[in-house]
Amino acid sequence: MFVMYRPLLVFVFIGLGFVLIGMIPLVRLLIFYLAGYGAGHVQSLVLGGARILIACFTFLIALVADLINFNRRLLEIILEKTRRMEFMIEDDGETALSSSGKKYLHKARSLNIQE
Repeated sequence: MFVMYRPLLVFVFIGLGFVLIGMIPLVRLLIFYLAGYGAGHVQSLVLGGARILIACFTFLIALVADLINFNRRLLEIILEKTRRMEFMIEDDGETALSSSGKKYLHKARSLNIQE
């Protein structure tokens, strides 16, 4: 449930885990390369590069998930305001709205939106 409310934090930590796991083979390759034994350790480069790439995708998923979360919160606010306006309108068409609510109702009527 934590992922639903804080997706950026969750996916960033997952991405950091992949970065750290991906750095281990790359550091190993760098040590062998600096020692002069770099030939034949291409597997470390591929494995580390793949994990770093997975981390990049995880960071992108984090951004998309955060945008979806923000959109969900905006939709909840809009739904709450819409319900409040609907409950303020009485059955006979007369309104018990505040001045701002009357403005919205007037705009809706001027656009021929059915109540």
